[in-house]
Amino acid sequence: MEKRRSVPLSAFAIAVLFFAKTHSKGTVLFFKSEHEYGKLIIEGGEIVALQYNGKENEEALDALEGLSTVRYRCHPFRLPPKNRFQLSLEDFFQKIGGLDLQNLSNEPSLPEETEQPTLQEQINFPAILGFLKESLHDALGPISEFIYEDAVGELGAPNSLELVEALSSKLAQDIDNPEHRKEFEKKTQNIISARAELKVLET
Repeated sequence: MEKRRSVPLSAFAIAVLFFAKTHSKGTVLFFKSEHEYGKLIIEGGEIVALQYNGKENEEALDALEGLSTVRYRCHPFRLPPKNRFQLSLEDFFQKIGGLDLQNLSNEPSLPEETEQPTLQEQINFPAILGFLKESLHDALGPISEFIYEDAVGELGAPNSLELVEALSSKLAQDIDNPEHRKEFEKKTQNIISARAELKVLET
């Protein structure tokens, strides 16, 4: 994982607000420490799922109260939320840190992390691969770990959505149960959609 400096919660709020205004959907990964991390899934300027330290949504929100500094990454690839809920960014930052986004949005500059790298660099491949492993485990159980490692050993560690799609297709072929295979392909379909979106955005 790339090492990034921690920033105050106010700087994190500005970056997330900016990201939500410039992307219709996306994922924000944030880290309090190496062992305390969370995920915001954003659609249409609102949070539709929240995870933090194994907790989800309302429980995660309560656990985050008092957060003061954080490291983060913003990605235009939206991971599928396990359990959806709806929360405005204003309510989120008011709840965890007593921040008023109306005032924060008037600050003259954005933190260093909001400088936009290339779209390909913004994609969090470890998170996507983690989602693939989890989906494969749902389909095959404990044996999925060996099948996943064999597939990665054959294809190599993906560093593009095209290669992630190829890995996803290979894993699907190793699921013998048609119903489980169909469910796996349904879960991973948005990877193909994300690759299509990336091509459009890069042209």
